[in-house]
Amino acid sequence: MKRLSVITISYNSENTIRSTMLSVLHQSYRPLQYVLIDGSSEDGTNEIIKQLLPEFESAGIDIVYISEPDRGISDAFNKGIAHSTGDVIGIINSGDSYEENVLEKVMQQDWNSIDLLCGDILWKDRANNIEFIRRSSTDWSRLRLEMTIMHPSCFVRKEAYDACGVFDVSFRYTMDYDLVCRFHRMNKKIVYIPLTVAAVAAGGISDDHIDRTKNEIFIINRQNNVSIVHSRLHWKWVKFRRSVASWLKKNNLFFKK
Repeated sequence: MKRLSVITISYNSENTIRSTMLSVLHQSYRPLQYVLIDGSSEDGTNEIIKQLLPEFESAGIDIVYISEPDRGISDAFNKGIAHSTGDVIGIINSGDSYEENVLEKVMQQDWNSIDLLCGDILWKDRANNIEFIRRSSTDWSRLRLEMTIMHPSCFVRKEAYDACGVFDVSFRYTMDYDLVCRFHRMNKKIVYIPLTVAAVAAGGISDDHIDRTKNEIFIINRQNNVSIVHSRLHWKWVKFRRSVASWLKKNNLFFKK
């Protein structure tokens, strides 16, 4: 059986790290390695991690745990990849959680012919009491313009990282989008399966820094041979979609939990 590594990065995540770790602990797939990369949290994150480590060891899950300063999310991801020994690598961030026994289903796929596998996520908007399925799309006509693959649902063959490189630390908000597009441009096999992989809380760093995110998206668009005019027009469409979705939520017209 192929070995799977799962990476979780954290920073001051005492309110969310436990649920994420437990979602990995309760997975049935073996052999499994869990790589925890903490950016020197100043709250109770590391105490929670240390409390749970013996349970992973008892469950036969190999653990790598590092807490030290980093240069941001991309750097933390790359540290996790560097310490991963699996044939396949997944990333689940603090605050997100894997669905029950989903790793078994992921690893049942033909990993001899897959470089990147993606599925769907359960999006949880607690502020509006809404949750719904967000589906990944590997359609290049859409992906070349915006991120259409749900990163928490992604698993990557280690050899693909070796061939294409890891996360670009110059991207602070769209490092996952840059990586997926790079895989596509280098003709790596990206496969979608209709499987809800993880539950993800609404929000995130890209949502909190929307203007900087936009500028990084324009850079990636240019690498995808998209003109700046096309990029700007598409961004206006994205903003319009978001404003409509926000209005629907506020007026209780969205999909309710």
